[in-house]
Amino acid sequence: MHLQRQPRGSKICGHCCVAMVTGASLQEVIAQVGHRHGTSARELGTALRAFGHQAHFKLTGFKKEASLPPRCILKQLWTSGEPGHWVVYDAGTIYCPGHGTYPYAEAVARTGGRFTAYLKLTFF
Repeated sequence: MHLQRQPRGSKICGHCCVAMVTGASLQEVIAQVGHRHGTSARELGTALRAFGHQAHFKLTGFKKEASLPPRCILKQLWTSGEPGHWVVYDAGTIYCPGHGTYPYAEAVARTGGRFTAYLKLTFF
């Protein structure tokens, strides 16, 4: 998987995650989503389907990494109370548009946020 960075100060982490999962360009994903703002799980699911990937429209809560599927898009909540963030989870590695690539176990220490839910992807 190739890390897609989001432009500094932007709110397009979800767009970047769709680009990483599908291999589409960030510009193609932005055009598909139709805006450059934060995205909902439904918008991510719709964009993923438009690029030929099966995705659910609702988030699934979880508590431990062991309950995650091998690949999914995770919702991250910040301890500061700021709006959430999207990242890609791939077999123990986090691909974060804002903070880079790192092991799941280092997520809270690196970013100050915790993962609370994931968007199921049926295939890549």
